Amino acid sequence: MKVTVLLLLCGLLAVEGRYSIPRRQSRPRPPSDSFIVGGEDAAVGQFPWIGALQYDGYGQFCGGSVISDHWFITAAHCPEELSAIYMTVRIGSRYHDTGGQVHRMIRYIMHPQYYIESMYDFDVAVAEIEGVMGGPNIRPVPLTDVEPLPPQRVFVAGWGALEWQGIGPQILQFVSIPVVDRQVCADAGYGYYIRDNMFCAGEYGRDSCQGDSGGPLTDASNRLVGLVSWGNGCAWEGWPGVNTNIAYPGVRDFIRNHTGI
Repeated sequence: MKVTVLLLLCGLLAVEGRYSIPRRQSRPRPPSDSFIVGGEDAAVGQFPWIGALQYDGYGQFCGGSVISDHWFITAAHCPEELSAIYMTVRIGSRYHDTGGQVHRMIRYIMHPQYYIESMYDFDVAVAEIEGVMGGPNIRPVPLTDVEPLPPQRVFVAGWGALEWQGIGPQILQFVSIPVVDRQVCADAGYGYYIRDNMFCAGEYGRDSCQGDSGGPLTDASNRLVGLVSWGNGCAWEGWPGVNTNIAYPGVRDFIRNHTGI
């Protein structure tokens, strides 16, 4: 799930400098509430790196990407507090519940600075996967070293409802969205929660939303530039989504140090 944060714009800030928004609590299962707004059906093999992160008995609850034969990347808040032995990834299919290959997770590693200084800081995790992730319609996504900047547009892909509280489609959805200037994004209401390890993207009626956290944002050269992380509402006017910035040195070094990629 992309974490949806309902910010109180009337100045209702929590004590000690945080909004009164609790971190995700322990629970027996992850919710299934993912969606892309304003998107269209992806073609077979259009996003050969995307995978559906699944929890045994409950299906898909987050997205992610294949970055090598044995490593998968997602948002840290997706596996947080869940056991790796109950998670799998489905890859090589446009459908989150059928086709392609299903691989079991061995372990996951969250960024050590995740959520330490600010809400959803360094929201990235890498997961080691059993078996070799390769075959028809499966290909690792290369990682960028260049931060996306306006007026650049990026693609975000995932499964889920086509509108707020709607019913999710069976076929993978994708949408092109504009990168939003970091200061403009902060001034819109996110304030100092927007850090350099994040970037904003989205526009009215076109965005990722409550689900598909950890799912890929890719540029025109099919390089991974971001991971769906959090935001206020869903494709609301003036409230773009907030994403993990792959090119940020602290993020890029974390990935390289643990995966060699």
